[in-house]
Amino acid sequence: MMFIGFIKRITIDFYEKKFKELIEKNQENGFKMKRLNNANKNYHFPANTIFSLAQRALEIFESSEMEEKRQLVNFVFQNLQLDGKRLLFKTKTPFERVLEYQTTHNWGD
Repeated sequence: MMFIGFIKRITIDFYEKKFKELIEKNQENGFKMKRLNNANKNYHFPANTIFSLAQRALEIFESSEMEEKRQLVNFVFQNLQLDGKRLLFKTKTPFERVLEYQTTHNWGD
């Protein structure tokens, strides 16, 4: 009974205002959802490319010409240095995760 009394107090102007706000919020959420879906699609392609490259890196490297090898090394690594006979390296961001997974078998922690 109390709910029915509350409904009787809502004016048409108030209802229309709230309805308009609801429609606008729904549209805004639709735009946000579309942006998130696009972000997922845009993320999926580079992630697939990185995993494919990581799985086939040795094969690609061995079958490549010198310039292609240089490009591949520059694509994956940064700050390559020699310390005597020891090669020091840091991988670029997406490949850090691949190396982490290779040792821990745990993604995203």
